[in-house]
Amino acid sequence: MYLVDKNKEKRSFKRKSVSASVSYQLKSSSEFGSTLTCDISEDGLRLNFNRFIPNNTDFVLQMNLPAAPKVINAVGRVVWAQRIAHSDRYQLGLKFQEIQDKQRTDISGYLNRLPETITSRI
Repeated sequence: MYLVDKNKEKRSFKRKSVSASVSYQLKSSSEFGSTLTCDISEDGLRLNFNRFIPNNTDFVLQMNLPAAPKVINAVGRVVWAQRIAHSDRYQLGLKFQEIQDKQRTDISGYLNRLPETITSRI
């Protein structure tokens, strides 16, 4: 029998706390809106959302990183969703499915300028 370490980090990139404005459209519908990120990495982000969204749902995203002049455009796919304790809201983990290399590099450069505080998934 093998033991599995459930606390082992599965991410390829470190996430940093960033509260950034995100405009979104659900790719499968005409639903659109805006919300805030909780954290971000070169590979994805965690955001607050007003309802449960199932895994594998795609979002068309447009992010404005604080103090960064560029808008980041990407498509992210929900890889996990968790209800926020004592709330009707959820946090969603999205992995970037479509993003230009230049924009991924812009995210990396932005994150490298931030302090080394690493967030963990709740």
